[in-house]
Amino acid sequence: MYGITSADELSRQIVDITKTLGGGINAALLLAETAAAETDYGNALSAQWSDVGVMQFTSVGFKDVQARTTSARKATIYSKYGVNIDALKLGDLAYSPQKSVIFARLLYLLRPGNIPATLEKRAAYWKQYYNSTLGAGTVEHYIRSAKANEGNINKVKELYGK
Repeated sequence: MYGITSADELSRQIVDITKTLGGGINAALLLAETAAAETDYGNALSAQWSDVGVMQFTSVGFKDVQARTTSARKATIYSKYGVNIDALKLGDLAYSPQKSVIFARLLYLLRPGNIPATLEKRAAYWKQYYNSTLGAGTVEHYIRSAKANEGNINKVKELYGK
């Protein structure tokens, strides 16, 4: 589903994109845990939600990323991945884990503060800046989802070198 061939592929995408766009291990863990909370790391049926892709992007978040991402970051993404942020449509994220993770990382880069170092604090950060008060997700759901996907989260740590 979501264009993912394996959980390891998604983990590799998360680590590569984080290393390209920055943020360290906490950013990589936040992305992996977001994938766990949003789609059970790509295992949840896509028909259950109206949002798009493995990271469950909304049109509001998509437009925000396109409008506010710096030209330098857009150039980095184009140079490394051949992805033109401004030319994409929301539907392009549906079956491209790479594009979905890129957009999630870019959205988090638009948010204030450092990414927290603990699961519990990252859960609160996700709720405030990604899922929002309008979203159905809860801090508890995020934590449960991350723990249920511990093997995938550990793979991200291993690939990141932590």
